Amino acid sequence: MGRIEIKLLIITSGKQFNIDSLDWIDKSVTIYYATGLQDALFHLTIISYHLIIIEKGQDEEITRSIIETIRTLKKTPILVFMAGTIDEKRVYIETGADAIIEYSTAGEEIRLMIYALVRRYVCWHENMIAEKEIIVEKPLIINQVRRKVFWNEKEIRLTRHEFDFLYLLAATPGRVYTFSQIYQIVWKEHYYEESNNILWCLRHRIRDKLKVIEPKAADIIKNVRGIGYYLELHKEDFS
Repeated sequence: MGRIEIKLLIITSGKQFNIDSLDWIDKSVTIYYATGLQDALFHLTIISYHLIIIEKGQDEEITRSIIETIRTLKKTPILVFMAGTIDEKRVYIETGADAIIEYSTAGEEIRLMIYALVRRYVCWHENMIAEKEIIVEKPLIINQVRRKVFWNEKEIRLTRHEFDFLYLLAATPGRVYTFSQIYQIVWKEHYYEESNNILWCLRHRIRDKLKVIEPKAADIIKNVRGIGYYLELHKEDFS
């Protein structure tokens, strides 16, 4: 795999799929086997994986659901191991998978496929980090490296969780993040029902801090009742 040290997240039942047994695996590859979707989602919130490999289960709908859920959260490449018809493979590609590979594929071909997907993701991710170090949605400016937030050049002092929450929403304005997604990404813990109250309090603390500087700024964090939050900033409202 060259000099790229990669991390693989593999979602599998473990009964018939063991990538460790392939003779191409080397010491630069770290693998975590997830036993289900919740296990996978938890690890995706705390570790940056270069590639997600999914073994097609007997239930096609469950496999599709796993792909769809991960794709809403991450841009990480998804490689599906399966045996099936071209129509079955098309379903997974349209759902969000990046590549399909047969169980019978030779180890060297699998290695090359993984290398290509990882290389593409590494290049994309490095570019995204450079672009997202500073988010400018005037009058809101968020500097991720310095972990500072400004509104009309006035600094707003936020706690660690407040900053991570606001940065998450500001990185993709208009995208609705569910309560579960926000909690797992910001706190890096499993979501539980009481977490909604924690998020509600967090949002209101941020709103109060924004309101001190600009009353209308408190309204940029929108609530989708029973689902989650998103950021909406109309520049004309603050001109």
